[in-house]
Amino acid sequence: MFSDVPVGTIVAFAGNIDDTTPLEGVTPKQNSEMVTSLLARGWAYCNGQLVDKMQFNDLYKVIGGIYGEQGNAFRLPDYRGYFLRAVDNGAKRDTESREASVGGQSSGVGTSQKDQFQGHEHQYSGGQSDGPVPAESGADAVMIEVKDTTAITEKQGYGSPRYGKETRPINIAVNYLIKVRQIDPRSNVIF
Repeated sequence: MFSDVPVGTIVAFAGNIDDTTPLEGVTPKQNSEMVTSLLARGWAYCNGQLVDKMQFNDLYKVIGGIYGEQGNAFRLPDYRGYFLRAVDNGAKRDTESREASVGGQSSGVGTSQKDQFQGHEHQYSGGQSDGPVPAESGADAVMIEVKDTTAITEKQGYGSPRYGKETRPINIAVNYLIKVRQIDPRSNVIF
C-alpha cells in the first residue's frame, strides 16, 4: 500500500481478513497470510486488539490510549460494524449524544454515538360507514367510525417497504485498516 501515508491513517479495505489472528507473538507460519502481508506493509486490522506500546510506538504517539490501555499495551480502534463520521471540530453539527471514548475523551476522535432516529409520528385513519344517518335539516349525513392504526402501509408504485429493528442507510461492508508503522517499500524495512 501507500508508503507515504502517515501512521494513524484509516483506509477501507475490500479484502477478507482473519479476525482471530493477533499481531504480536505469532510467527508468520502461524499467522494468517493476509494479516502477515498487511503487517509487513505497515497496516493492521481495526478490531480493537491490544498491541505493545514499544513495538507500535509511532502509532501510540498518534492515538495514545484513546481506545483503551492495559499495562504496556494499547488498543487499536475497533471499527467493526460502525459507520465512521468526521470529528465536528467546532462546526456545531454534532453537538448531542456523544459517548466518551474508552480513553475518556468526550469529544473528538474515538467518541461514539448510539443509533438514533428522529422522533416523529404518523396517524393513519380508516373508516367504516354504517349507512346514512337522518339529520334534523332533512339532509342525510354519513356516520363514519374512525380507526387509528400504526400498521406499515404500502403505496402502489414505490416498491416494497423495507423495515426492521434499526434505521440505516444503504451500505456495503468493508474492513478498516490503520497504518501502524512506516515501511520502506524498496526494502520492507521499518523506519
